Amino acid sequence: MVFLKKDLRWGQGWFIITLFLLFTPGNELPTITWFEKYYCDKIVHAIIFATLAFLFIYPRRKDEEEMKNLWVFIVLMACLTYAVVSEMIQELFIPHRTGDIFDFLADSVGALIIYFWYRYHNYEILPWKVEGDTMKPNPEYLKNKKPL
Repeated sequence: MVFLKKDLRWGQGWFIITLFLLFTPGNELPTITWFEKYYCDKIVHAIIFATLAFLFIYPRRKDEEEMKNLWVFIVLMACLTYAVVSEMIQELFIPHRTGDIFDFLADSVGALIIYFWYRYHNYEILPWKVEGDTMKPNPEYLKNKKPL
């Protein structure tokens, strides 16, 4: 299958980490009052899902345009589905955790930010390049960078 040919290890690894982050029972999480008071957990949710979407979209950046667009749409729908299902599981099955519509909205915003960022930018030239398991600066990026 074409979708399984690309290197998605980073995305798969981050997905496993999110499983632990989202499904840890509430009594095992540290309580930080200022964190909840200023809604920092919503920012964390958005970052978690933005990272998840990016790590699955980035390896497919050099595909043909139609396949790339299809993959981005599939990743977006998968992230949104994961957001809904994770909140339902937290509400119904995880002790001392509650599902929250605002967490779902934050998750969705994170995934949508990456979706629109992807649609706007040219991913052929990024500020970094991946070689094996490391990310290195991309000198082509500075050459082709447009002034603001």
